[in-house]
Amino acid sequence: MRLGVRVTLYTPTERLFDHGEPVLQRLLQAGLRKLGVQVKSKVKPADIEKRPLLLSAGVTPRVADLHLENARVRLNDSGGIAVDSMLKASTERIYAIGDCTGTSALASVAMKQGKIAAEVLSGQRVQFAPLVIPSVVHTMPEFATVGLTLEEAVQAGYTTKSARFPFAANGRALTLASDTGSALVVANSDDVLLGRR
Repeated sequence: MRLGVRVTLYTPTERLFDHGEPVLQRLLQAGLRKLGVQVKSKVKPADIEKRPLLLSAGVTPRVADLHLENARVRLNDSGGIAVDSMLKASTERIYAIGDCTGTSALASVAMKQGKIAAEVLSGQRVQFAPLVIPSVVHTMPEFATVGLTLEEAVQAGYTTKSARFPFAANGRALTLASDTGSALVVANSDDVLLGRR
């Protein structure tokens, strides 16, 4: 409503975005409602009658016209080029990064993958570690995640501890007169950082 336009956000699932604990989902929904955005979840596209309609369906790798089968390049389950941790495809001297791999469609991920691929090609022994790449949701309020969630850390067998810091005590939040949100830090029993939300 900030631009004088009424917005309804439809999502086919219960969640608005894939990476995020339930508390982040609730904060995002509350923030959108505060802006006047109506959120409707579990909606099938065929059931949407309002127009005009802006559709955002994610990114799908477009590799069919590359005839990768001729080079014996394997694809992964999402239809992208399958790569290992050094971003090598299944065929010698072929590397892939970004959207064509069918992984995260974030520019920050593609840039890091490009850097890793260049370092590998120059002879360095480096690997792409997606857990250390932050993921940002540019909404009001904003969200950023990196590493493991508390649940993922527990499932991975870590003895965990966590701490939450309310944004109401954060200088930027005070400047913006906003007290919404918090930072959650997840660590193992040796104080090694595992994730942050």
